Amino acid sequence: MWQLKELPAELRWLRIEGCHVLESIPGNLKQATSCLQELFISNCSSLASFPRDSLPRTLKALEIEGCGQLDILSDCYYASLESLSIWRSCDSLESFPFAIFPKLNNLKIRSCKSLKSLSISGEPNHELQCLSLLEIWDCPSLVSFPDIGLPAPHLTQFKATDCMKLKSLPKGMNKLLSLQTLEISGCAELMSFPDGGLPLNLNCLYIWDCNKLIAQRLHWKLKALVSLKCLSIMGGKRSDVQCFPEEGMLPTSLTSLSICGFPNLTSLDKGLQQLTALEKLEISHCRKLQCLPKDGLKHLSYLCIRKCPMLKQCFRKEREDWPTVDHIPFVEIDNQRIS
Repeated sequence: MWQLKELPAELRWLRIEGCHVLESIPGNLKQATSCLQELFISNCSSLASFPRDSLPRTLKALEIEGCGQLDILSDCYYASLESLSIWRSCDSLESFPFAIFPKLNNLKIRSCKSLKSLSISGEPNHELQCLSLLEIWDCPSLVSFPDIGLPAPHLTQFKATDCMKLKSLPKGMNKLLSLQTLEISGCAELMSFPDGGLPLNLNCLYIWDCNKLIAQRLHWKLKALVSLKCLSIMGGKRSDVQCFPEEGMLPTSLTSLSICGFPNLTSLDKGLQQLTALEKLEISHCRKLQCLPKDGLKHLSYLCIRKCPMLKQCFRKEREDWPTVDHIPFVEIDNQRIS
């Protein structure tokens, strides 16, 4: 087995990259580095495992990229690890076990083609006390989250992107009172939010390219989210939304609203006029949208319009619609500032 040569005792960061014949992390890594805190392993296509008890107990962050053969679950317990990133690796990983990562704070999983689920210890009242960030990208086999939900009382950011088979979000999301940012995109089979809705303290919500979910938008119960400041919603080529936002749909706490990718959107409904705290409005790729409500933009300080040809025609200074935006300090249309 390949062994590490002498390394500085005070080494805190180590990168192993492009070692295609490396099959196992050197067994003397723990002895060679007594202060190691960050380990980055990239494009080691033959790497299959970490020897038992080979990782330093000081290790806080582990990034793995392009290591498809690696089995990170084999005889390992990551007692001190706080941050874990897995990208295009661990092809055999079907279920991610939180139990062997007791101090995990940040978890990012991307392009793990076999991942089907996340698992949590079956012990009663078990909580992921340390978890604050969870990002899952491009995991085409992911179907569900643990049956008990995601008991992470300190989770502040949650992102699920391009998980084409995902049909539901974690149960009891309304209990995640620390959650500030929720991003859901490219989850074609996702139809609704869990029973109980979203946590009242949510600050930013991004819903992109989830047409089945957007079709159920009147059931989102967003109006109850009195802390929500930022909402970004993007349809897609297949979106049939014609009117948005419907009256009473959005909370009056919103200060920023982005509407993108609704090819059949023809009008912005009265719901926009109710957003009395709205300061920033972005509208893009809505080719059939013809006008903005005359009474719905009184408090805006920033308006950005892109790829909306019919709407663009309305806001030439000689047109009668110009007074609708004349009071807004910053107006940009197709990357050109006009006020």
